[in-house]
Order: sequence, then structure tokens, then C-alpha cells
Amino acid sequence: MTSNILQKFLDEHDYDIRKTGNGRWIDQKCALDAVCFVADCIVDYIQNGGKQPFQSPDIWHSKYAIENVQHLFGKPDPTIRTTLDEYNKFFRQPMKMLAAAGVLREDGVVRNTIQFSVENMDVLEYIALRERNSFEFLCLYIERTLKNSGLWDGFETFFELQTKASLQELKTMFSDFCIKYTPINTAIEANRIFIKVLNPLACKLHKKGVEKGRLSRSMITYDKIMYNQTNWRDDAVGKDKNVARGDFNPQPKTEQMYQYRISRAMKYLRKFNDAHREGMSEVLDRFSVGELATHMHHIFPQNEFEEIADYIENLIALTSGQHLQKAHPNGNTQIIDKQYQTELLNLMQIIRSQRHDFNFHIQAISGLIEQGLYSECGDYVRMMVKTTTAMNDMLPLHDPVVSAMINSFREMASQRGVELQVSISNDLQQIPCTVYEINTIIGNLIQNAMDELEQNRELRSWISVLILKRGGNHIIKVTNPCHQTEDVFRNCFKPGFTTKQSHEGIGLTTAMRIVTRYHGSTHPVLENG
Repeated sequence: MTSNILQKFLDEHDYDIRKTGNGRWIDQKCALDAVCFVADCIVDYIQNGGKQPFQSPDIWHSKYAIENVQHLFGKPDPTIRTTLDEYNKFFRQPMKMLAAAGVLREDGVVRNTIQFSVENMDVLEYIALRERNSFEFLCLYIERTLKNSGLWDGFETFFELQTKASLQELKTMFSDFCIKYTPINTAIEANRIFIKVLNPLACKLHKKGVEKGRLSRSMITYDKIMYNQTNWRDDAVGKDKNVARGDFNPQPKTEQMYQYRISRAMKYLRKFNDAHREGMSEVLDRFSVGELATHMHHIFPQNEFEEIADYIENLIALTSGQHLQKAHPNGNTQIIDKQYQTELLNLMQIIRSQRHDFNFHIQAISGLIEQGLYSECGDYVRMMVKTTTAMNDMLPLHDPVVSAMINSFREMASQRGVELQVSISNDLQQIPCTVYEINTIIGNLIQNAMDELEQNRELRSWISVLILKRGGNHIIKVTNPCHQTEDVFRNCFKPGFTTKQSHEGIGLTTAMRIVTRYHGSTHPVLENG
């Protein structure tokens, strides 16, 4: 899911409070980290066989919620009776907000308890994936609701003026609106919700907001809109945030939140891989044959790049053999094979660029269908398939660095109106050259072909790259139309020989020296036709 798809989801709903009368479309407990956590708990509950509709206690009584809520938010034991009201609020308020947004659905009340079902699992999982996604959702949802309800102009004015007077005017406008159109009947109650509406937007726009009931001295920062911080009133009276109705728990450790976020990212990558790749490894090699990808591996090592360790983009699904033999030699997770890490990084750049672009293509296809432009839609899909197939042609190569280089040449050739045809039946895994040397050979051959077509634009613009294996020999063949003689072909690999102005004639010579070093040979051939 992308921001555009999320925005489209929100645009499909009418959140006009004047029509719904819902004063709890957002509430005090709806901080970005709390909303993210509650969404994650709901997803985990459903994935582990939880029934729908469900109630708030069904979620916070789950093993996953109990294990994490105490460590992450410093909450008391949820199984203690005295915590009932606190946990109902902590889970129910975000759930009611998600229902108001159309992510969940309220299915009535049973024994004075609201029944919920999941309305849109994709959006719920997006919110649950990480706090930044939850923040993005909250900002877009709040803005959409304010615009639908005719309140946005007042907020825009405040963000422009940033004065005490403009804040007071906005607070008054908001509370008057709530009292008029919702069951909220006091300004005090409206102001408790007001901060949850204003400050996320202020953070997004790098503006001042509300702090301790007054205009903040500086712009609202990300940490100030988190639930997981001590309340200023509690600080003033010496009350620990963890104390609930007389109960006490130690403060949450940042290490516990860090490990939770990493585990959460791994969980969602594995779910995605199981659903869309049938559990196969994202890297196809001899260690992936007949094995499922059960290990979620950090491309940039966790202990060296802690700041991105919980990013799903930094994870790749591998088999146990790939993880404990290739990525971590001899199963020692304290050691990494840097060459293998580099290969994984380059491979993921190719694969994930396709995934990223795929979302935009889906939007384009959807738009064409909605407009009834079926012929244009067919043309677009055929073009999309052709482009994807071209990129996938690179994947049979063992080393993604070589794939990336050939793909770069293909894009360059396309910009010049040249069709670069690639056929690969040998992954070059057994070739004795280094990756750098392979790229030097192939790169110089392709570049030489492109230079020839650039000088002779009347020629048919195509280049063929063939990589295969015959009789134990690795063959790399590059073919292109040309206007050269037999003499040129006999001398093209000699040092200093060139047919191009301002060139030193070293590219093909360098390629030949590498080939000769490994007891190979070069065969320039001029064919008629």
C-alpha cells in the first residue's frame, strides 16, 4: 500500500461530523504509537484464528497483547481487575476511531460491549506495520474529517498566524462545533480531544501546537505526539505513568520497544512472503531449492545499523541454509559475509523497485477501467508486462551486481532508441572472474556496440547480448549492426586502436586482457546481412 492508495481509501468516505454526530471520531488515547499497537494486536488476533465480531477485551486479553503492552507502554498487568477501565479505554478508543474511519466496523452492542469486525484488512495492516504509517494515517484522516466537516479553514488560519489569539479562536470554534453537533456537552471535554486533532497536523507541518493547554513555545515534534511519554500532570504530582488504580509496573525500556518493532517487521514480511510468494526465498540459488524462507534476514546488519533494523525494507526472506551458511558463515550470526550482503542489496534494489512501481500501475489500470478505456488499459498492461519481463530477464544471473549493470545499459539504450535484447542461459556462477571483471568485459562490449550505433544512426538500432555455456566454456556474445571492415575487426582488441574520435582505445583491450588472464579467447566476427 502507498500514500496515494491510503488517500484514495479516505476519499471514498464522508467523515462529516455534522452528519454522523460522532464526537468520538478521535479520542484521548488515539496517539500514533497506541493506534499502531492496537492495530497490530487486532491483526495478530485475526491471524491466529480470532473470531469476528470481537470486543475490546478479546484483543487485550490475547497473549500477544498481554506480553507486549506491559513492556512497551509501562501498563500494569491487564489480568488484574483494577485495570479493567484503563485497558478498555486504551484499546477501545483507537478501535472506535478506526471504525469511524471505515477500517473497522461496529456491529452493534452485546451486553453493553461494542462488537467490532475488520472492514479493510489492507489499511489495518498498513497502520499496524510501523508507527510512521500510523502517523501518516492519522494526519490524512484528521485532515479529511476536518475538511468534510467544514472545520479546515480555521485550522489553516491558525497554522498561518501561530498566535495565542488564533489558538484561542480555534479552540472556541472547535468546542462550539462539538457541543452543537455531537453528544459532547462541555468545552473541557472538547478540549481534551482538540489536542489529538491539532498536534499531529502541527507535527506534520512543522508548526506550533498545544502544550499544557497553551500555545507551544516551539514546533510540535514527533516525540510529543506519542502516547508513550509521561503525562505532564503526573510529573507535577510525582505520579508514575505506570501506576493505574494503585498498581505499579517498571518503566518500559527502549530496548524492549526496539526488539518489538524488529519482531513486528519480520512478522509482516514473512506474512507477505507466505501470501504472495508461497513462502519461497527471495533469492534463488542452490540453498533455496526445496526449502521455504523461514528466516527474515537484515540486509544492513542489525548491530551496525540499528536505526533501520525495524524497517521491513531492510529485511529479506531467506531459507535457513541461505541465512546460516551464506549470510552468516558456519551459523555464526555475529559474522556476516559482506560479499553476500552486497549481492542481496543489489538484488533487492531490482525486485523492490518493481514492487514499488507496481502500486502505481495498479492505480493507473483502475483509473482506465473506471473511465471505460478498455483498449487503452489493454495497451498499458501489455507495456507493463513487457517492461517487467525485460527486468526479470536479468534475474537468472547469479550476481545481482551484473544484473544491475545490464539493466542500466538497457535503460540507457532505450533512451537512445536502441533495443537491447538479452538472453541468459548461464548464470555465470562458476566463471572464474570476479564480479568487477565480469562487468568490465560485458560493459565494454555493450558500450562499444552503443557507440557504433550512435555514430551510424541510419543502422537498425538493436544490440543482442547472449550469455550461455558450451562444452564447459562461458560464452558472452554481443552483436550489433555496424559499418566496419575486416581490418577493423582484426585490430579492434589491439592497445590504442579505435575508430572513435577523442577515445583512447583501451576498453576492448582491457576486456581482452581479463579474458586472456583466465585462459579465454576473443573472437571478433563480421557477418554479412
